[in-house]
Amino acid sequence: MEFAKCPEPERAGLTETANTLFAGISSGSLNVDQYLGSILAASHFLRKEFQPTRGEKVFALGFCMGGSLSGLLACHDPELSGAAIFYGNAPAPELLSNIQCPVVGFYGSLDKRLADGVPAFTEAMQKAGKHFESHIYPGVQHAFFNDTRPSYDVAAARQAFASVLKFFSP
Repeated sequence: MEFAKCPEPERAGLTETANTLFAGISSGSLNVDQYLGSILAASHFLRKEFQPTRGEKVFALGFCMGGSLSGLLACHDPELSGAAIFYGNAPAPELLSNIQCPVVGFYGSLDKRLADGVPAFTEAMQKAGKHFESHIYPGVQHAFFNDTRPSYDVAAARQAFASVLKFFSP
């Protein structure tokens, strides 16, 4: 979405939100922990307060930074029913023992910064007795699911979409 095409005051609100969310990225030191309170509150709200979802299972799904947040939420929300990480950083190893739900991850093999860490993440999850399923798509870049970027890969995106729907199904 291009904020410039949005009418005011929506544009100002979206710009402010984006600036707040991505402040850590532009400084080069992203700290997803700063969002922990917000994502825990959102999960609680959906599970306990929001009428259409009250009492229902809550799953987390995120892409890139959102993928990192999905994994972080799994470490801190014992009532979370599942977490899907699309090309996001793995949670810190010392937090993995807190995970109470299954976790699935989706990565492009050419996204070396993330894909190269998947075997260690898988091993750490296994040692902690946690369920982790990973999907690494050969010849695929970071952000392969984003159809607005050159890295979009329709075959990988379709496979990942089918897999995540199966993961979230009862």
